Amino acid sequence: MKRKLVLFLGLAGLPLVLGGCFFNVFQTAKTLDQGQVLFGFGLGSFIGVGEETTLAPFYTPQMQFGVGLADGFQLTLQAGAVALLGDEDTGIQFGGASGEFKARLFDEPDAFALAMGFGGGWDLSHLGWGVHGSLYFDSNVPLMPVYFVWRPILSFGGGDGEGVAFFHQFAAGLHLALSETATLLLEADYHTIWWAEMGVLGFGVALLFSF
Repeated sequence: MKRKLVLFLGLAGLPLVLGGCFFNVFQTAKTLDQGQVLFGFGLGSFIGVGEETTLAPFYTPQMQFGVGLADGFQLTLQAGAVALLGDEDTGIQFGGASGEFKARLFDEPDAFALAMGFGGGWDLSHLGWGVHGSLYFDSNVPLMPVYFVWRPILSFGGGDGEGVAFFHQFAAGLHLALSETATLLLEADYHTIWWAEMGVLGFGVALLFSF
């Protein structure tokens, strides 16, 4: 019993100690059952939008690993790198990692699916230390394979490095089933950085394998 409690507390702390940069969500309302695993590979491209932005375009190759802890309840870890391809700031570096617990709320074939998640970490998306929630919606209608994600983020670093700040990440895309185990995601993301009068717009593609 004590060993199981230590394992649970260790897993519960993972999303709070892992962090990354601006990553795509690359998740849908589809949730693993106990014993299932997920591997994902994706590439995102981001750029700052707004009159005051000085954020240069950058790219984020990303990887995911997920495990079903119980039926309809999974832990997903996401890691990646940041690549700058500008004239002066060219280079690539490790971007960190993020983690999230996700729970299935509803999943009806040929209708829709809902899920919610909780995670956090230390990264640019959280502007330092922060936590986030997630709400996922999928259309299970074969001719309309769309998904939407709303992710409110609470940063403990704040917009100016002090205090706290609250902002959002929105994502929408297509989830295209290539086989029983492979899914292709085409996604657009937007981070609201309201105090800087700018946003961060991203596009990405990912291939997920679950079995």
